[in-house]
Amino acid sequence: MAAAQVLKVQPEASASRNKSRMTTLLAVSVALITVGAVFFVMAGALPTGTGADRSVPLMAPSLAHASVDHPAANVTISITSPSPDYQFAGPFDVALTWTTSVASSSGISLANLTENVSILNAYGEYLNRPSYSPLNISSVAANESMTLTLLDINPNLITQNVPIGLYTININATNSSGAVLASASVTVGHSVQTIVSPTQGVVLPSGNVTVGYTYAQVGVQTAEVYVFQVASNGSMTQIFSASVLNPLGFGTGSYVVSLTAGNYEAQISTFDGTVYSNSSVTFSVAPVSTPGQVYLNSTSSYSNSTAPAGIALNTFGTILMIIGIVIGLIVGFALAAGMRPRSAEANAPKAWEPAPAGTTGGEGAGAHECSICHTNFPDDAALEEHKKTAHNM
Repeated sequence: MAAAQVLKVQPEASASRNKSRMTTLLAVSVALITVGAVFFVMAGALPTGTGADRSVPLMAPSLAHASVDHPAANVTISITSPSPDYQFAGPFDVALTWTTSVASSSGISLANLTENVSILNAYGEYLNRPSYSPLNISSVAANESMTLTLLDINPNLITQNVPIGLYTININATNSSGAVLASASVTVGHSVQTIVSPTQGVVLPSGNVTVGYTYAQVGVQTAEVYVFQVASNGSMTQIFSASVLNPLGFGTGSYVVSLTAGNYEAQISTFDGTVYSNSSVTFSVAPVSTPGQVYLNSTSSYSNSTAPAGIALNTFGTILMIIGIVIGLIVGFALAAGMRPRSAEANAPKAWEPAPAGTTGGEGAGAHECSICHTNFPDDAALEEHKKTAHNM
């Protein structure tokens, strides 16, 4: 029975737990509905429309950054030079001119404005110190101008040349509160285009002329070398051209051009897609000199058409040849005689020399001569001995 009672109590406990869970879920649902209703009421205060066209009014600008009484549209700055994408070569040297105007109804006085000029490179870095006084202008005039050099920009850059590249010149006009009322800017480029040979005004001989060039420019799209012939009336005729484009933006080289007498202009021209930049030199080619008479300089190369004693050269040469032949024959015979073998007679003793023993004949022979074989002996004893041994006498 006890076991039956336990089985009867368990279903009642499970039902109690389920009821508790449903009560909790109902409370959470009511809370969520309440929160949603609050957001719905708040959303009704927002303007209608999609997110793309819904707008919220901006707050009024602070007087520290803009002038409510003198909006920027009342002041205008216009840069008249340099022109956009102006290219300069060598040190930074740019003539800057601009105008500043104010609307007549604005109540703004130019004398109460301050303008500041700044120069930035292609990386957004200032070349000048932002507060450098020579580039700050008080009591602005309607027309302003200045020549921007490295000395004007920053004294620390006096001995430096700015790199090849693009530079932006900014002009800002501010009021006494420091608010910017107007601004203008122009981008200029530092590039190099140079004809290195021939030099300006040189006079060259006719023939081959070397035209040398060098250039460097950011964003260059075309680079050409030209040679023009210049007529007496100033008109030019192109006689040579060559493309020297290097996509890296710089190049150097030379060409050899055959030119006749006349006046010429050599030119290097580059184009960056907006502005053409060029450099040129003028030179002359002289005609070949052809005088009517040609003189022979007898001091540098001497020649004589006669031999000594007034004998003609051909005759004198013949005489020398004959003399040479005779001398050659004499020397030849003398050498040949010395090389011939000597005969028996040549070897015989002379009349004043005694005949050697065992010899026969010859001049002076007979004093001790054998009567049979006619051999000469130096004395009688030798002769007698000879007769005994040779002839058994």
